[in-house]
Amino acid sequence: MARIFVVDDEPAVRSVLARIVAMDHHDVEEFAEGREALEAVEERQPDLIITDIFMPGMNGVELLIHLDRIAPSVPVVAISGGGSGSPILDEAIHLGAAATVGKPFRAEEVRRTVERVLSSSEASRAATGDGRTDSADDDGLESQILAADILVAGAEDSAEAGIRAQLESLGFTGVRAASDDSEALGGGADLL
Repeated sequence: MARIFVVDDEPAVRSVLARIVAMDHHDVEEFAEGREALEAVEERQPDLIITDIFMPGMNGVELLIHLDRIAPSVPVVAISGGGSGSPILDEAIHLGAAATVGKPFRAEEVRRTVERVLSSSEASRAATGDGRTDSADDDGLESQILAADILVAGAEDSAEAGIRAQLESLGFTGVRAASDDSEALGGGADLL
């Protein structure tokens, strides 16, 4: 049984994610934004964090950056709208997320992802002693946080178009949204 933090500003999504994760008998703690989760990490380190990207206060990208500094061995699953293959989810992987899940998601997809990441994390800790990596220096951290603010600014109003424009302004070319790919949005009754 693992301790898993679920971080999402939408109470309904947070609750559903927590129930999905609890199905596999994990201890789940819920947080409405990144700062709350970060404070809890300092008190009691989780085995995994599932975080939304777009939240008021400290967003998921900023949380990823801070976690790399204070708890680099804690794996993170980033979630966000736009489906799998979303540019912001690709960026989350670049910033250190162990895996991503696009919204809408299926319960089984979340469960498989959590178990895969936990298994991988356990194997990594066994191989290296604790799985820790070198963390970013303070100047690098400030640059990453500034980039995160740019990526997330204004995304609530027009998430897909806003992220696409911001990524392209930062030099990412050929950015496409998951909605550009008709297979990215699956059907099913258990989608959120």
